[in-house]
Amino acid sequence: MKVVTRAHQTLVWERTRHLLRLRGALREYFPAALEAFNDLTAPDVLELLGKAATPATAGRLTVAQISAALKRAGRRNIAEKSRAIRAAFQAPQLTSLDPTAAAEPGGRCDPPLDSHAKMIIIDHALMLTTSANFSYNAENTNIELGLLVHDTAIASSVESTMRAQHGVLYERVVPTGTGRTGSWRGDG
Repeated sequence: MKVVTRAHQTLVWERTRHLLRLRGALREYFPAALEAFNDLTAPDVLELLGKAATPATAGRLTVAQISAALKRAGRRNIAEKSRAIRAAFQAPQLTSLDPTAAAEPGGRCDPPLDSHAKMIIIDHALMLTTSANFSYNAENTNIELGLLVHDTAIASSVESTMRAQHGVLYERVVPTGTGRTGSWRGDG
């Protein structure tokens, strides 16, 4: 009997942990869901979150679609609950900043995004990302933070993301006083 009781307690603790994680994720990413649902453990919550996992898709759900999900989950007072859930989904809310949300279907952003971080990627495998400018003050007086990553997958992913967002990865600016003017942009 002790083994069964202990296993039950462990399952209750795990359920509570998962519920708190879900609540925290929804609070940051999808606060309308917290307004729409009283009990996050109810079957209709999983049904509706499966149908509309983002605030944008939830905002486009019709009362009929919400009603069908509630019916599949075995809920009562479907018409009233559907209207209340749709109202919560349609209410204005703050959304997290998603830099890819502005991207056009081809992967370009309008307006273009600029990265203030300084990056060096060597041989598509080693990446240094830092807040430091390459200057005397950055090296000698400022407190800067950088991250050195030895991972081909991450370096390649960052390169492809930057290429998709900016069109070019590398920029070489000709120093003044060399007799040349202007700058050159392109993939090197």
